[in-house]
Amino acid sequence: MAEGLAAGLALLDKATADQRLASWPQLHIARAELLGRLGRRTDAASAYRAALDQAPGRPERDFIGHRIRELAG
Repeated sequence: MAEGLAAGLALLDKATADQRLASWPQLHIARAELLGRLGRRTDAASAYRAALDQAPGRPERDFIGHRIRELAG
C-alpha cells in the first residue's frame, strides 16, 4: 500500500512542476492527503498551506483548515 501511495505522490510531485497545474489548489490537497497517509504530517501540513496560497474557494479553505488542525492534533 505504501508503495502505491509513494508512486501517486511521485506523479503529483511531477505535476507541480507544471505551472498551469501548480496553481490548482486541489493538486496540493491531493498531495497533502497522500503525505498524511504516508505519515509525513509536517509535509502534509505544508502542502495544505500551499493549497491555501492558491486562494481556493470557501469550501476548500474550510476543508484545508480542518485538515491542518487534525494534523496538528
